[in-house]
Amino acid sequence: GTLIYHFEGHDDKITGMLWLGPDTFCTASFDSTVIFWDALNGVSTCVMKLQHEINQMMKLDDRLYCLCNYKELNVINIPKKEIELRIEFSEHTITSILATRNWFLFGDSYSHLYSIKQEDLWVSSPKLERRPEEQSEEEEHLGHEGWIIKMFTDDKFIYTCSDDKTIKIWLVDTS
Repeated sequence: GTLIYHFEGHDDKITGMLWLGPDTFCTASFDSTVIFWDALNGVSTCVMKLQHEINQMMKLDDRLYCLCNYKELNVINIPKKEIELRIEFSEHTITSILATRNWFLFGDSYSHLYSIKQEDLWVSSPKLERRPEEQSEEEEHLGHEGWIIKMFTDDKFIYTCSDDKTIKIWLVDTS
């Protein structure tokens, strides 16, 4: 094919890319930035600097969920381009994240899959830093024999893959 645009803006490797709309996408990087791009004109429209390298990124509705330094979750309001929530996971090394309408799930380096209700992530002052292991109930599932590398959902099942070379499929609890 023919190259149409060449985008540059990050100072380190790019760790995530998500399409946001008909002419907009965003990228995340180990340089601690999220860049919003105008795909039609080939230029960046906004650069957000976070505190740590970004390991993984996902989108749910108008929010980006960014896993930083394997220890911190930043939730970004896409239309406002601002951080709504920052959570530090001091007791875990987070290797994968997944947000659904009802649940926030994360896998850790000890082969566990955790789930926290979405409503338990949010507080009245959304910029307040929280430690979920201290302030909300989390449910733990032994999932793999290695790091959970990636998770996906189709709202009926959760699919996890691991460096233990296995893929597991979990039925979504709708309660």
